[in-house]
Amino acid sequence: MPWNVDTLSKEGFSKSVLNVKPVKEETEEEKEQKHKTFVEKYEKQIKHFGMLRRWDDSQKFLSDNPDLVCEETANYLVIMCIDLEVEEKHALMEQVAHQTIVMQFILELAKSLKVDPRGCFRQFFSKIKTADQQYQDAFNDELESFKERVRGRAKIRIEKAMKEYEEEEKNKRLGPGGLDPVEVYDSLPPVHTHTHTHTHTHTHTHTHTLSLTHTHTHTHTHTHTHYTHT
Repeated sequence: MPWNVDTLSKEGFSKSVLNVKPVKEETEEEKEQKHKTFVEKYEKQIKHFGMLRRWDDSQKFLSDNPDLVCEETANYLVIMCIDLEVEEKHALMEQVAHQTIVMQFILELAKSLKVDPRGCFRQFFSKIKTADQQYQDAFNDELESFKERVRGRAKIRIEKAMKEYEEEEKNKRLGPGGLDPVEVYDSLPPVHTHTHTHTHTHTHTHTHTLSLTHTHTHTHTHTHTHYTHT
């Protein structure tokens, strides 16, 4: 979210409200570059925040690193969650998802109060630690919903990667004329074998004068095998 009059810190208002000019809307390229620069500078700290579990630890860490309280941190944590889910590190994903929602709730609180999020994160922790059941339920519902969205995004990314891998393997196999040997083989019809057996029996009887009869039987078997594709 680009900074504007509504999100300036209280110190900014005390100088001169009249002289504050609205900041122009950032282009996608500017947002991307801003995010990249921020991550290069604070990546280690963001990852550390993502692994914290206790409310007090998170609050203290943000007190020591107030620049992390911004949308860039939230965006990085979202990507981190999807990466962990793709790597099947489900428990870690759920841990970082919790911290992602912490940051999202701080940003939402800042928006509703119309203040710089760096100036209201303590209010969030104070509220969440002493919150009524309704606020706790809202936090937990958003957390569960977010984890489901992460799983969905991870699944899409895995399917896309598998498809790209299969295409790459197919391109490696392509023979002359662009034919894929695997596809050609799979498309061939089944082979049927026909066997024809012909048996010819010839019996010759010769009678000699000594009254001895000799009978000679000759059997010839011919087998022909034909392979046909149907």
